[in-house]
Order: sequence, then structure tokens, then C-alpha cells
Amino acid sequence: MKSIRKYLPLFAMLLLFIKPFVAVAVSTQGSVEEVIIKNGEFNEGLKDWIVSSPGENNPSLVVDSNGNQYVKATNGENILQYVQLKPNSTYRFAYYVIGDPVFPAIVEFGTLNHDQGYHSLKEEKHYNIAWKQHEFIFTTPTDENTYVIRFASSGNGEAKFDNIQAAWLDLESPSIPQNLLVESVTSDTVSLSWDASTDNIGVAGYRVYRDKQLVQEVQGEQFTDTGLTEDTEYTYEVRAFDIAGNQSEASNEVFARTSVSVDDEAPTIPLNLKVENVTTDTVSLSWGASTDNIGVAGYRVYRDKQLVQEVQGEQFTDTGLTEDAEYTYEVRAFGAAGNQSEVSNRINVRTKGIVDHKPPTTPMNVRATVVTENKVTLLWEASSDESGIRSYQVYRNSILVGSLPGDTLSYTDTNLSEKTKYYYTITACDHAGNVSVASKALLITTKGTTLPPIVEEKPKEEKPKEEKPSPSVPQPPQKENIGNSTVDASDNKMEKEQTGMINQEKNRPVDHSLNLTAEAIQKISKILTKDSVKKLPMTGTQKNALVKMSGVGITVISLCLFYIRKRRK
Repeated sequence: MKSIRKYLPLFAMLLLFIKPFVAVAVSTQGSVEEVIIKNGEFNEGLKDWIVSSPGENNPSLVVDSNGNQYVKATNGENILQYVQLKPNSTYRFAYYVIGDPVFPAIVEFGTLNHDQGYHSLKEEKHYNIAWKQHEFIFTTPTDENTYVIRFASSGNGEAKFDNIQAAWLDLESPSIPQNLLVESVTSDTVSLSWDASTDNIGVAGYRVYRDKQLVQEVQGEQFTDTGLTEDTEYTYEVRAFDIAGNQSEASNEVFARTSVSVDDEAPTIPLNLKVENVTTDTVSLSWGASTDNIGVAGYRVYRDKQLVQEVQGEQFTDTGLTEDAEYTYEVRAFGAAGNQSEVSNRINVRTKGIVDHKPPTTPMNVRATVVTENKVTLLWEASSDESGIRSYQVYRNSILVGSLPGDTLSYTDTNLSEKTKYYYTITACDHAGNVSVASKALLITTKGTTLPPIVEEKPKEEKPKEEKPSPSVPQPPQKENIGNSTVDASDNKMEKEQTGMINQEKNRPVDHSLNLTAEAIQKISKILTKDSVKKLPMTGTQKNALVKMSGVGITVISLCLFYIRKRRK
């Protein structure tokens, strides 16, 4: 009894440390269930502890200045507590102690059969410097499960104990999962199954590894791995684990190759296709994202029904376009399997034109190829411009009669009047609206008469050929057509005037300078008209000279020439 009383305080202190550490044990179902040490921190005084002392001084409860409680054993005093431990099981004990430097504190356990004595768990010297925590692990025998835990001081020394804890340790791993199989495979999934593992306490779950990397922890004996790549090989294995964290060895290894996907579903239609920006040679587009059962691989952009480019995102800028030109755009989504959506909404876009203030060159070489009684066909040479010719404008007598495309270089004017003079001019217009200087005017007379444009050449003078006078033959009075006028030779009045003038001149010498009196010229001018000059027996040069003159001058000169002819005859 004396020896028991000697070590009882040490035993009590150890028991105190054991309680906080393993206050409860783990059941075979994996839950917390068993309290090993009660009141290990002495918060309730010496409750649940047995005090055993051979002397007058029993182990006592001490409260320090900070309110902390602990047990002090002196001169072999001891405390103890009966605890139930599992046979053939591992436990961890921990406690805090401070003691006499000469005498060690002793922690022991024994069976209920006191005749067999106590078995020392740990014996250490504890120096009176500061509180120190001690831990030790031991395994219980296989034939007993109830023990006495004793804390005591040694000899005549003093020991103080506090915060006694005890924890049962599960060091046994679950069994290896057996018969790991690949149940099914798709283009992006692999489904696995295996037989259940066993454990001394209970299996908490399984860890699935893909290519030696942990994928997931699961509770049951099956798992489906997702998000895989089609037509790709993977390696799998499984390990079981319990609540204590013990893990089994790896299961058998299996291989699985994902299949090639078969996708018959087309993506949804891209929505809200719109123009973001326009320049002279670019158009920027955007649209709403499409969806697909597998995934949208990209988008195809069409310009005027022709594929321009495939893009990954929901925007695109078309480049290298023509200024001031109209284009039509639409978009289709496509999946990885090549399935293509229906076409998006269509939009029309016109690029911006270049700011142009320079007019085109003047149309040149305006000419007529066809002239009839009521129709004129015109031709001209093309104008030039930096931005190109958009149109030509045809003017008749300063009035616009036709507007033609920039690639047209002819125009037929119809519904004209016969024997009528018209003049034509042509202008060119570019895409910026600039208008050229009008062409040189082309003068046209319908019914085949075409006068030269504007600049007229001087006719060359020709010397008249002298004609020998032929013998005069008396002619009876008759009407003579001179131009568009008719002269009646039988007219008494005009006959008298002509006869008088002729008689007066018979007695004069021939004068080729045509010195006529004003009275004679005035009388003769009444007889001839402008048109009658054309029928006079004169050279071409003489007729041209007369045509250029007007009024009295034409009549006078014509009459003089006619008179000369009569004199010569």
C-alpha cells in the first residue's frame, strides 16, 4: 500500500493529461463514443479521482493566481482513476508536470487484479523549472480491457500534474479495393466500379487516381470521370481510407480510351449581327454568342454570300474593301464535328467615300456617228478621275437630255426635228459629286448636215476661170428660176427697166471694174435673191464669197456678175 500511495499522485497526473487528448474513443462505425479520462483538467476539483495516501498529507487541489487548477502530490502521495481500454489497441497519453529535481514523477497502469502489480508506462525526471508536456504511446495486452491509471510522486519529493489526456490510435489501414473495372466509356467520360474494402473501424471512403493524380474522393464503390478528351487513353487506380486517415495500397490498374465523339446537333444561330464601325476600306462586325451540345468551335463570316474568314470570337473586321461600295454580311456558327448553324440576320453596309474635290477631266473628241431627220448618235472619249467616273451628262442646247453610267461612252438623242440645228455638250461626274468642265460644243443639223464644231477654217480663194463669150441668140421671153426666186421676163415694168439699163450700157466701153451707179444697183437688187446666187455661172470661190454676205450686198454683187455675163454675150 505504501508503494501504491507513493506513486498515486503521479498516476493521477498522467490520467489528467490523458483525458483532454483522447476524451472519447472511435467506434467501429467511425463515430466518437468512449470517454477515457474524466475531469482531466481538474476543472471540477478532484471529482472522478481516487486519492490514496499513506500519510497525513493527501494529494490536494491547488489553484494558482491565474485561476488554473492542478493536483500536487508529496512524499509518495498518489491519485488514480479506473479507465477502460481496448485490448490489443494503441493509445497515446499526454500530461503536463513540474516536479522536484531529485525525485521523478511516475505514471503507471495496472489491471484490476492487483496481485499482478502495476506496469510502468513511463518514468522521467521532471525538473522544477517550468511546466512541461510529456507524451508516450503504448499498446494494451490482448486479455484485459480495464486498467488503473496512477499518478504519483517519488520518495519524499513533490510533483504537480495537470491537463491529463488519453487517445486511442487507429493504425490499421483498410484492405485494398479489389476488381477495379471500366464500366463504360464515351468521348469525354469513363465510368469505374470496384469491390468494397474492409477496415478494423470502418472505411471512410475511396480515393480515385487518374494517371497517378488524385481526381476525387468518393463514398461508394463507383465513380464517373468527366471532362475528358476524346480518343485519349487514361490509367486509373483506387485506394481506400478510414477515419483515422489510414490509406490502403492501390487497387489493380485499369486502362480506358475515350471514344471519338459523334455530334449531329448544330449550334444555335448567331443573333444580333450588327455593324460596329465603317471606314473607306474596313467594316467591323459583332454578334451574340451561339451555344452547342458539345461546344462552339467558331464562326464563319460571309460577305456577299462568299466565305471571308473563320473566327473564334464574336467579332470580326473585314479589310481591303472598296470605298463607297455596298456589301452584305451574315454569320454562321459551327461545332467541332463540323455541324453548322443556320444563317444569322443579314446586314447591308456601305463603306465611306474618300473626300474628293477634284473634278474629272473634260470629255474629249465629241462626235456624231449617226445623223438622221430625227435622231443623232454621239460618241466621246472617256474622262479620268482619282475616284472614278460615276456618270456622264448630255446637254442639248444647254438642256440636260441624258444621264449615263460612268462606263457608257455613247448616247442617241431621238425625236428631233428635221432640218434643224442643235448643239451638244457633255460633262463627267465622279463618285464625290464633282463635275467636269463641259466639252467643246458639237453643232449638228438634222437630215445629214453636220457643221464643223466652233472653229471654222477660212476657205482658200480660187481665181475665177474666164469664160469666152458665146454668140448671143435672141430668146423669147420666159420665166427663169434663180435660186428660190422666179423672174418673169415678160413683165413690162421689169423689162423696161432692164432694157433701159442695157441700152445705156451699149454705148459705154466694157468696164470690168463694175462701176455701177447707186440707182442701177438698187434696181437690180430687186430682181435677185440670195438663193438665186447659187445658180449663177460662177466659180466656187465666187459663190462662197456671195454666201457670206447678206442683205443688199449679196443682191448687188450677184446682179453685177450677171450683168457682166450679159455684156460679154
